[in-house]
Amino acid sequence: MSAYRRKDWNNRWCYKRTIKLPDATKKTIRGVGYVNTKASAEKAQADHIERLLNPPAPEAKKVQTVREFSEIFMSQHAVKNKLSERKKKEQVFRRYIVPVLGELPIDGVGKGNIDEMVAGMLDGTLTKKKGGVSKKSINNSLAVLSKMLNYAVEIGTIRADQKPIKVGIFKTEQPPIEFLEFDEYAALLDAASDDPFWHLAILLGADAGLRRGEIRAMEWKHWDKRNNRIRVEQAFWEDTLGTTKNSKSRTIPLTERLGRALHDARHLKLKGGKWLLPGPDGTHLTREAMRWHLPRLCRKAEIGERQWHPLRHTFCTHLAQRGAPVRTIQELAGHRDIQTTLRYMHLVKGAKEDAINLLDRRVPNTSREESADKKSQPT
Repeated sequence: MSAYRRKDWNNRWCYKRTIKLPDATKKTIRGVGYVNTKASAEKAQADHIERLLNPPAPEAKKVQTVREFSEIFMSQHAVKNKLSERKKKEQVFRRYIVPVLGELPIDGVGKGNIDEMVAGMLDGTLTKKKGGVSKKSINNSLAVLSKMLNYAVEIGTIRADQKPIKVGIFKTEQPPIEFLEFDEYAALLDAASDDPFWHLAILLGADAGLRRGEIRAMEWKHWDKRNNRIRVEQAFWEDTLGTTKNSKSRTIPLTERLGRALHDARHLKLKGGKWLLPGPDGTHLTREAMRWHLPRLCRKAEIGERQWHPLRHTFCTHLAQRGAPVRTIQELAGHRDIQTTLRYMHLVKGAKEDAINLLDRRVPNTSREESADKKSQPT
């Protein structure tokens, strides 16, 4: 052994030795004993040699579970989403993904596991509701799962050569668009005529196409009286004020009756209040109030109960039926994808017949007729 006392270290027992490593290289090791004895120095040297000649095997990297990685996904990736989108993702994880897949390793999710989750959603065992959930809700949940697995590949938690299986979705049909016919809309406005507050709210929905959260978020400053238009640039989601659904603002010219309703409703503005349609305490209008009052007025109009989104459908449908261009409807409604707007064009009665009738119109070919006239003239 190469233990010795080092005088300049207060006679501390140390060790120094040159050893040959498995790769044929040499290495000199130095150190001190655990305590100040020769035996301790020799023991420390032997341990040092053992660590170099027989290093411990690296610990296997722990693979995160779906539950653990879902928290990483929400804090690092979904943080870029709007509040409403984050809440929906959290709900999907809490209700469907984590109860079934939560304890699986993130790189071990297979088709059978996904099918088990889908089955639980279809038969209602996951939601504890008879009839389960709709295929659209299942597709939304599968989309969240797919995004999480792809993100795990992007950041290296799942190796690229271990890319997870492709998450399939159900084929679904678009639900029919619910809107008010012209006579139904007139009846609703008539039923609300003695209530200026809700009359204005209905016009904002069906004459301007505002979503419920956008109606609640309208402020007096958004009304351009000089140019007779309103600016839609914010919306409420639950009780949180944020951007519109597609995060873009839009300007909407006012119909004559909506313009009059805004002028007539100026007395609704509370002292120092900013909301176009304030709640009783001067703060923003609540969802609960909107949910209760529109069905009440629908019953009064005898048109069947409706909620607020069909008023937006009414706006788009009536524009299409009156011949407004698709791109204009898209801009006024604030649709991100024109395919959403095109759904309303199918509701235009007689559109196909009118298009075919265009082929029956005789458009004279001037050059051909002039040529025929010249041939018929005597030489």
